[in-house]
Amino acid sequence: MNILAILLLLLYVVFYTITFQQVLSGKIKFLLYYVAIFLPIYTVFLTITFNFLDSSLLIKFIQYSKEVVILTAFGLMLLGSKNILSKGWKVTFLDSLFISFFVFKEYLTYSDFLFFWEECTNEFF
Repeated sequence: MNILAILLLLLYVVFYTITFQQVLSGKIKFLLYYVAIFLPIYTVFLTITFNFLDSSLLIKFIQYSKEVVILTAFGLMLLGSKNILSKGWKVTFLDSLFISFFVFKEYLTYSDFLFFWEECTNEFF
């Protein structure tokens, strides 16, 4: 099984290198390939690698490498445009649903905190 873990690790390194090079060259579709191919088996891959190689440092490297690819692609999409300030932004229905959910979540969090604070102050005073 160690051979399987090493083989999966080498496959990931090759796949990651190709994806990262293509994302840096501006081909964002390779990020979609990365997400579609790698992320569904991500936890299985981490489990096999950790169980047979017993390296938490290697697991952290794999976790952070995933973040690097995704954040690099996002930064290139956002900052790669020449006219980022003059770009028109349009709020869609899905955006408004997400914003309303976020506002509702923050309201519930804040109201729960106020209720907790009221209970704590009533107990002591």
